[in-house]
Amino acid sequence: MISALQGYLARHPEATLITVCGSREPLYDAMQEQYGRHPQMELLRRTDRMAEYMRASDAVISKPGGLSSTEAAAIGVPLLHISPIPGCESKNAAYFSGLGMSVCVGQQLERLGPVLEQLSGQDAAQRMVAAQRREVSGRAAETICAFAEGLN
Repeated sequence: MISALQGYLARHPEATLITVCGSREPLYDAMQEQYGRHPQMELLRRTDRMAEYMRASDAVISKPGGLSSTEAAAIGVPLLHISPIPGCESKNAAYFSGLGMSVCVGQQLERLGPVLEQLSGQDAAQRMVAAQRREVSGRAAETICAFAEGLN
């Protein structure tokens, strides 16, 4: 993914790519070795501030896991799905993109740059965020709690 974004980064010197490696130390070490000195990249290990990073982002690029996709949609940030694992992730990607809440580039990572270019035009990004707001309730936790309390 990072290799596929090198052209985009070169055309957009103001852009910063924040990459969260999670708790996979070998991945972080390899990324640090290859990209650690890149002036437009910030590499992170595990973070408990993921929602803050998402809110501060112009776009989120992620595998289409259900929780991270829903979190991005609830926050209201343009979402690009990559490399879904066949099965539930493929279905998540189809669901989100089918409703206009994401763009799924799948394995075609060379599409990342052009899709980001498209989303830099406010119309495309605003349409995606509007679809997210329409489809994902910002009050889901409250609704679930009220439902659970009503079970007593």
